[in-house]
Amino acid sequence: MGFVAASSLGFQKRPSRQAQPIYGDLTRKMHHSDLVHADETYWRKNGDKVLIWYAGNEEVVVYGIDSQRSAEAAKPLLGERINGLQLFQALFAGSAS
Repeated sequence: MGFVAASSLGFQKRPSRQAQPIYGDLTRKMHHSDLVHADETYWRKNGDKVLIWYAGNEEVVVYGIDSQRSAEAAKPLLGERINGLQLFQALFAGSAS
């Protein structure tokens, strides 16, 4: 079956509703994981500066987007236990912009 470019119009919007239960399940698994690697990086979305958040381990990977770099912004991926986690801040010259 070939790919028709016109069939992809609006594709990114349709699955988001259907994917919500899966995304919710993945974030719940992350909230209860014993080991979580987390990171964030700046990105441009429609010209605005946002952060792409990552949380993952050997079994699950979850991404999120938020406009802030804060504990509150990380909670949807890491859960309420964020205050009990040991976090490290990477200070690279390229990420300070």
